[in-house]
Amino acid sequence: MKNIITSLVLMALITALSGCDDAPNADESKPLPPNVQIPPQQKAFTDAVAPFIDKYEAAPNELKKSALRSDRKTAIASVFTDSLEFTDWIGTIKTMETTSEGNAHLEIKLHEAAIQIENNNNEVSAALGDKTLIPKGSELFNKVSDLAVGTQVKVSGVFQKGRLDFIDELSLTEEGSMTDPSFAVKFTKVEKTQ
Repeated sequence: MKNIITSLVLMALITALSGCDDAPNADESKPLPPNVQIPPQQKAFTDAVAPFIDKYEAAPNELKKSALRSDRKTAIASVFTDSLEFTDWIGTIKTMETTSEGNAHLEIKLHEAAIQIENNNNEVSAALGDKTLIPKGSELFNKVSDLAVGTQVKVSGVFQKGRLDFIDELSLTEEGSMTDPSFAVKFTKVEKTQ
């Protein structure tokens, strides 16, 4: 009887712990509403970046891995021939937080891709010239503050120019850049998909 009670307590604890995440899993892509479509530019971007995740993981050595990053840079550059702006891309809010000054940092997982876009997450970088934080009290800040992690959104903005990847990628290691890429953007619009 004691073993049965112990098992029941453990099962209840495991169930409680697995359900303690308040927000929906931001890594799961939700179905698109019927009137929402992935913009061609977003599809071209994810088609340019996503294949390199598996290629990098399968590469037999560091030389091949580094060459793949250079190839990915070329693929990304082919998407942004006119400007680094993007409009109405679809994704899910993965992270939303404020800095020490109350400005907003936002990370969006692109729809059905292991790729994130995000703005700066600290005031130090902002002081050094990265002006991608969403200013506290701005119209965009107020709109974002009505959303939550796990919300499917439509976003617009501009990618930040980068040396290694054509656009700025924020990972600290090459492996992170290639297998879990997160690209720097300045958001100009963030709204819930309808």
